[in-house]
Amino acid sequence: MNDKTEFTEITFKEWFTYIIDLVQRYLNEPDTLTTEEYEKAKELFDYAGQPFVWLDYEDENSSVSLDVALGWIERNLRWVDFYFGPGSVGFYVNQNWWNVYTARSQDFNTYKLWDANWDGVPDLGMGYVNYGWDAPTMKQYAGNQTLEGVNVDLNVY
Repeated sequence: MNDKTEFTEITFKEWFTYIIDLVQRYLNEPDTLTTEEYEKAKELFDYAGQPFVWLDYEDENSSVSLDVALGWIERNLRWVDFYFGPGSVGFYVNQNWWNVYTARSQDFNTYKLWDANWDGVPDLGMGYVNYGWDAPTMKQYAGNQTLEGVNVDLNVY
């Protein structure tokens, strides 16, 4: 934003709806966006160097073997790297799932980690060595919170 940006008071719900609409139009109807809207949508899409795709592993299925879980991860990584380019993917996962289904594999620690850890602490601190990472890129520290009547999860990055 620059010094000439004008601010108006809107609710969180109005802002959130605007952002979702803007990104959907950026993806599906980019020719309907003004230059300013296009640049804002692109900035949202590319924000802070975050991956474009987060692979979400959280369902627990005790019948899945280590080889099957690692196979899923490797296939998903290849697919995302192929379609979106290297460096455009990270993992959204909690430590318990990672330790159980990958046997604490450190084969993937070059990818970014979005830690699903609802401990209520908005901190990217320590505790990730057993995970395979030094620290997460992002952390989801609280779930099912209500802001301005909208149900959200709280994250820090």
